[in-house]
Amino acid sequence: MHDLQYLSDIKLDMLDLTSKYTPFMDITNDCICENMNKFFKFIIKLLINLLIILFFCEFLIYYIVIFQCNYKNIESENITDGLKAVILADTHLLGPFKGHPVDKLRREWQMKRSFQTTMQIFNPEVVFILGDVFDEGNWVNDKGFQEYVDRFHTIFSVPDSTRLYAIHGNHDVNFHYSMHPHLVNRFNAAFNTSSVSLIREVVTTVDGRKAINFVTLNSMAMEGDDCNLCYEAKESIKSIKKKLDQLKARDRYTKPFIMQHFPTFRPSDENCLETDSVNSGKFREKWEVLSKEASNFIEKMLDPRGYFSGHSHHYCLHENAAGIKEYTLSSFNWRNGNNPSFMLAIFTPDEYTMSKCDMPKETTVIICYIVGTILSIVFAIIDERVFNYLRRKNSQRKVNKD
Repeated sequence: MHDLQYLSDIKLDMLDLTSKYTPFMDITNDCICENMNKFFKFIIKLLINLLIILFFCEFLIYYIVIFQCNYKNIESENITDGLKAVILADTHLLGPFKGHPVDKLRREWQMKRSFQTTMQIFNPEVVFILGDVFDEGNWVNDKGFQEYVDRFHTIFSVPDSTRLYAIHGNHDVNFHYSMHPHLVNRFNAAFNTSSVSLIREVVTTVDGRKAINFVTLNSMAMEGDDCNLCYEAKESIKSIKKKLDQLKARDRYTKPFIMQHFPTFRPSDENCLETDSVNSGKFREKWEVLSKEASNFIEKMLDPRGYFSGHSHHYCLHENAAGIKEYTLSSFNWRNGNNPSFMLAIFTPDEYTMSKCDMPKETTVIICYIVGTILSIVFAIIDERVFNYLRRKNSQRKVNKD
C-alpha cells in the first residue's frame, strides 16, 4: 500500500511539473517552428537568386555579348545584297581519350550556346568551319567517328536555308606524315567535301546574278612530296584554275577566297596588323604554317582575294608581300583560350567586309558566378531582415490604432 501511495504521489508531482512548464514548452516549440520557417524561406530565396545567376551565366550572357557584334555594311550602288557568312575555326570537340567528362560537357555547352545564339541573331547564309572540327578525329575508330559527327550536328545544327562547310584539320585527319586515305575519305563523306573543292555561292547584283567563289583546301595535302593525296590535291587546284579561267573569259569571274586550316607561310605573328595575343614564337613550315612553296603555288594558281585559316588558336590579320590579306581565326573552344571569337563577313563580287566577334570570356563568367553568389546570400539575408522589420512596424501600427 505504501508503494502504491508513493507511486501515486510521484505521478501527481509530474502532472504538477508538466502543467507548470507547459507554457514554456509551447513557447519553445513556437520559437523552433518560427526559426525553421525563417530558415526555409532563406533557402528558397537563395535558390531563386542562384537560379537567376545560372540563367544569366549559362544563357543570357551569350546574347548580351554576341549581340554587340554586327555585319559591317558595304556601300556600293552596284550591290543590292551580299552573301552573309559566319566563319569559325578549331572547335576541337573532345573525344573518348582526352579531357574530363565534366570539362567535355562544359565546353560543348559553351560552344552550342555561342553558335546557336549567333545563328539566331545574324541568320547567315553560309557557315565555314576552318578545320580541327574534332580533337581526336584522327584517333577514333569508325564507330567513334560517327558518334563524333552526330554530336557535331547537335551542337552546330543550322537551318535548311544555311549551308555549312567543314574543312580538314590535322586533328581530323592527322598531319601529313600519318594522314591515311581512310581518315580523309570518312571526313569527306561526313561533310560532303573533298581535299580541294570549289564552292560557288550566288548573290544578286543590279546587272545580274554573280557567284562568290571559295576554294577549300586540305592543308595537310599541300606537303608537295607527290604522295597520292598531295598529287590529287595539286591536280585539283590546276583543274579549278582552268575553270576559273573559263569563267573569266565569259565575264562571270570573281577572284576566289581560300578557306584552309593552316595559315599561309609567315615567319611568326610579329607582323600581324591586328591580333588578340602576343604570340612571338617562330612558325615551322608544314607544322604551324604552309611551306613557302605551297603558299606560292596556291597564290600563283588561284590568285585569291583573301585567305581564311585557323590552327594557331590566336587571331591575326596579316597582309603578305602581294598585299593579300589573311584572317587567321582564334579557336572557338574555351579549352584553347580565354578569349574565343569568330568572324562575321559579307561577300560581294567586288568587295567584302569582316567583323571579329568576341564571345564571353570564361573569367568573366567565373567572376559573375562568384559575385552573384555573394550578393545572393547578402540579399537573401537583408530581404529577410527587411521583411521582419516591416512586419514589426505593421504590428506596432495596429497596436497604436487599437
